[in-house]
Amino acid sequence: MSFLENPAYSILTAMADYSKAIELDPTNSDAYKQRGLHYMMDLQFAPAKSDFLAVLKLTPNDAQVNYRLGRIYVKENNADAAIACFLRR
Repeated sequence: MSFLENPAYSILTAMADYSKAIELDPTNSDAYKQRGLHYMMDLQFAPAKSDFLAVLKLTPNDAQVNYRLGRIYVKENNADAAIACFLRR
């Protein structure tokens, strides 16, 4: 269930659920991805970056994650890393 389906389902609840899913299965790239997206929405770029890097270790060609990670690198003024992410498919 997501906060779109149930407004009482908060981002904090979602984050706890994704963290629990990662604890139960550290190879769950979707949980890292979703938690990273939530961190990004909450402007917590360091943990988002960490989660996106974890996803890319498991699924290196995830275009959405490469794009989001590239955006974080742009915010960090790391143009070379951002371009590398944007060029990955």
